Amino acid sequence: MKVRDLISMLENCDLESEIVFLPSNSLYALGFKSAKEGANLRACRGNNRKVTVLRSEGQVGSVDF
Repeated sequence: MKVRDLISMLENCDLESEIVFLPSNSLYALGFKSAKEGANLRACRGNNRKVTVLRSEGQVGSVDF
């Protein structure tokens, strides 16, 4: 995913709403602590590359849909 794709997904969201990450096969969400631009990614597939990393602050609770 590119930064522009993430911005596009979020552009209609309330600017004051909290964002959490919900991993696959889990109901426990992670909060975001910070972002780091220009980190080195050693790729599992394809070429190594520079990426922007969103850092987790750990679990913040469970999510109900």
